[in-house]
Amino acid sequence: MENETENVEQVEKLSEAEILARMEQVEAAKTPAARVIAAFKTQAKAAKAIDVSRAAICLWNKPEPRHGEQAGRIPSRQFGTILAAAGKLGIPLTADHLARFDD
Repeated sequence: MENETENVEQVEKLSEAEILARMEQVEAAKTPAARVIAAFKTQAKAAKAIDVSRAAICLWNKPEPRHGEQAGRIPSRQFGTILAAAGKLGIPLTADHLARFDD
């Protein structure tokens, strides 16, 4: 957990305009993985902020389902970490953003 906190603290707090722009992209995204990437701007920045590998983010965003999972799904064990990292940046992500699939 200590390493997780250090990674988030290395990211600068966003301006209100940047938060609003990112949230517009989050709301337009169709899958939870796409929303997380939009919130943090890139797969690399998302991975750094939540202390997972870039490969993990890529797999979450993969367009084809793996092992019977729905494409774009985020493991629920990551929800708390993602929400905490977003909160540190001032990004108002919710659990609904991480679980909801839009058609």
